[in-house]
Amino acid sequence: MTRLAGVAVALALLATAGCASPQAGSASPATSSTTTHPVTTTTTTPPKPTLPKAADGTDLSACADNNCEVQVSAPGPIHLPEGAGATLTVASIDDDTVSLAFSPNDAAAAFSASCGADDPTADVCVNTSIVGNSATVTGRGGAKATVNNVTVLVVGVVGGSAVLRISPAH
Repeated sequence: MTRLAGVAVALALLATAGCASPQAGSASPATSSTTTHPVTTTTTTPPKPTLPKAADGTDLSACADNNCEVQVSAPGPIHLPEGAGATLTVASIDDDTVSLAFSPNDAAAAFSASCGADDPTADVCVNTSIVGNSATVTGRGGAKATVNNVTVLVVGVVGGSAVLRISPAH
């Protein structure tokens, strides 16, 4: 019987070896699958700002009565009536600001300049400077410059063009 017991032990060892885990490098009896789902990405481009249409277009002569709304795209003078108390020149325009230069009609006259906005929380006045008898106001859309008897509201500035609303100061 000892011989039979030895054969039984050998068979038991062989059966146990068949249940062992596969060794590194051997194929795994289990299979797996991976499912992928396509990813869709949507990019939204914000709308480009547009300049409002000026009531008087690009006709700067409409400002001769100190009451106009014009579009400007280059530096140059805007002729105001004598009663405005100042001359107005567009000094420069860039992507989002316009610089306006004012000089009094009468060098001996009192001269004041300010920049503000209808919305007191708006950050639209970039710079206001008075040097001698001239003032320069640089602002974004919403800036309102008042010099002597003229008020200039910067309606908007986009891409090197600005719409200005000019009216008598109150």
